[in-house]
This record gives sequence, C-alpha cells and structure tokens, in this order.
Amino acid sequence: MVLSELLDTLILSGLTQHKYGEQDDQGNYKHLDALIVLINAGLVDLHKKFVINKEEVRFMASAKINRYQLTPDFIYLDGYPMESEIIEILEVYDKDNMKCRINRTNRKLPEDHVPLLGSNYGIDIFVPSFNVIGTPDGYTGILKVIYRAGANKIARIKAGMNINPDNIEVDIPEYFTDALCYYILARLFTNIIPDQGLAAANSPAQMYVQAYDNACRDITQSGVITTVSSNPEQRFYDKGFI
Repeated sequence: MVLSELLDTLILSGLTQHKYGEQDDQGNYKHLDALIVLINAGLVDLHKKFVINKEEVRFMASAKINRYQLTPDFIYLDGYPMESEIIEILEVYDKDNMKCRINRTNRKLPEDHVPLLGSNYGIDIFVPSFNVIGTPDGYTGILKVIYRAGANKIARIKAGMNINPDNIEVDIPEYFTDALCYYILARLFTNIIPDQGLAAANSPAQMYVQAYDNACRDITQSGVITTVSSNPEQRFYDKGFI
C-alpha cells in the first residue's frame, strides 16, 4: 500500500471537515508531516499487537561467549545488516539447522517419559530480553535467528522537501488500513472536547478508539494473521509432552 492510498482512505474516514485533511491548490496535503507522525505511531502500535513482519539474521557463536545482544551494529554473517529493529525473538536454529528450545524450564521429567515422534530439537537457549540470546557454555557454531520485526517508519518531511505520496510505501498489509486509520483519528480527536451534554464515552476520540479495537479484533478473528507470539514448545514441555 502506498501513502496516497492510505491518505485517501483516512480523509474519507473522518477528516473531510478537519484541518488535517486540507489540501493546497496543487492537491498537496498542508499537514502531511503531522499526518506522517501519526501514521508512524499507528504502524508501531500495530506491529506490537501483531506479528506482521518476520526477518532473520545469522551469526557465529563463540565458545568463549555465551551472551549475544542483537543490535544493528552487531556483526552478522553474509554481510547482511539487521533491516528492522527486533521486537521479539521467535525462533532460533543451531549449526545443524535444528530448532532450539527457548527458555526451557529445568523441570525433570519422569524416567519413563517418551518424547513425541518428531520432537527432536537442537541446543537449549536462553532469551532474557527481546534482543538477547544466551547459549550453553562452550557452544560454537552458526545460529540463525528469526525475529518479529518492528515497523519501517516513513521518513519525516524536511523543510523544502517535495515528496510524492504515490511513491512512498507504507509498511503494512492493506487489510490493516481501517485499523490504522481509526488509530490516527483517535489520536487526532483526543484533545477535542465533546459537545455540551455529550457523554465522554461517546466523544469522537473514544468512538475511534473503540473502532480501532474492533478492527484489530476482526483481523485476529479472521485468521489472516496472528497476534503477539508465544512459545508453544515450552508449554508442551511443561506438560510433559516433549
């Protein structure tokens, strides 16, 4: 989805009579930079609610180091830098391309416990923070990390800069358009005092907040995308299944 498409939907959704929907004689939005700020805020919020983008990096683990912080300036294999910030580490694969168990508990299983068929795993790793990986002492080899990536924000408009919204990509699937618009409208109308006698719960801001929540719920119920991730292998292990 390009920025011009999002702006068209946003204006029709609630800004036809709002100053942020004003355009000049050439059809340029007068308050485009302010709208970009709100769009970026909405992108960040939706990327926190949903697993929208997944990316991966690889790095070489050393026997002398057992804690790695995955930052943009960390040295990765293949010369590929981290494209987006890490929100959450989803999966890790060891040098044999075996999936690692993350934050596995130390609970001892019964001696007669039989693992589920096909439940072979690689090394156990520890993830104490959203971008930190802890490895077993002495582990050496490649680790592949699949992570939930943050939003790629739209660049702010600098003085004297002319941009074409038709050429700017918005980093979110089109089925998030309604939710993103409702988020922006809720923020825009936050400081507007309701008319006399209108309950605060029915203010424009609250109505758009409710519309945003409903849109997010509809996306979740549709099954097209998952909400924030979890670690199912850990739950299975805790119950003695693997």
